Amino acid sequence: MKTVDPRRGRARINESSGALEITIPARKRVLYIVSYAPMVLISMVLGGVLISYAVASVTNLPDTLGPLLAVFVFALAWLLISSLPVFTLLWMFWGREVVVFNGDGMTHRRCLFGLGTDRRYDLVHMRRLRVVREIAPGWGMRSGPFTSTGQMIGISGGSLAFDYGMKTPHFGAALDDAEAAHIREEICKRAPTICA
Repeated sequence: MKTVDPRRGRARINESSGALEITIPARKRVLYIVSYAPMVLISMVLGGVLISYAVASVTNLPDTLGPLLAVFVFALAWLLISSLPVFTLLWMFWGREVVVFNGDGMTHRRCLFGLGTDRRYDLVHMRRLRVVREIAPGWGMRSGPFTSTGQMIGISGGSLAFDYGMKTPHFGAALDDAEAAHIREEICKRAPTICA
C-alpha cells in the first residue's frame, strides 16, 4: 500500500524577484463530472438537433416567421443556459487562481486558458489574513445573484480571506484548510502586517 505524502498540496508556490506567486488549480468535482455534466451535454446536443430540425423544416417563410422567431429566441436561451455546465467543466480541468504578493500589494487572478481578470489590492489596506472554514456547497454561502453557484464550482469564494477596508475578499477556492494555513504562513513571513 502506498503512503500519501503529507507535504504535497494542490498549490504551487514560487518565489522570484521579490514576489511570491501562488498558483492554485481548480478543484475537480468528480460527482459533477461523472453524473450531471454528461446529462447536460446530452440534452444540449438533443436541443441543438431539435432546433436545427425546426429551422430546416421551414418551407414558407412569410407564414412561419412568428414560429421561426420563437425558435430563434428559444435557441438563444438554450445556448445561454447550456453554457454554464460547459464553462464549469472547462474550469474544473483548466481553470486556476494565481495570487502574486510583492512589496506593495497583492494581485489576484482567476483565469481559464490564460484569460481572466486581475484584482489588485494595496498592502496598506490589507488586514487580518485568515483561514476561513470551507462551507458545504449550498449551505450558508454568501448571497448574491451567482455567488452560491460560483462558490460551488470554485470560481468565487475561497479558504483564505482578509479585510480590505469595508470588504472581505476571499481566495484559494480549491484549498483544503491545512494547505490554506500553510499558504497563510508563507504570506505572513513576507508581509507580517496583513496577518495582525
